[in-house]
Amino acid sequence: MRQLLHGIAAMRKMDEKTATKEMSSNMNLFVLLNTLSIQIFPTTLISIMASFGSKCIGMVVIFVLISSFITFCIVMGIGKRLFREKL
Repeated sequence: MRQLLHGIAAMRKMDEKTATKEMSSNMNLFVLLNTLSIQIFPTTLISIMASFGSKCIGMVVIFVLISSFITFCIVMGIGKRLFREKL
């Protein structure tokens, strides 16, 4: 809940800096990052693997970090192209 309040406060500050009623590119990228939901420690997946008796539970963290990084790069690349500031 606390992160939600900080996110709303950040959006309001960015909204004050824009002169138009449209969302700025920074605001759009902020929304993209929030919906991306990067997994650093996948507790649900680890608990499922542990319940099935997996012996290499820790290995999944590496693959989750790699996939989160790749997804971040793709989303930011697409977001930067889609939400360019209009001069």
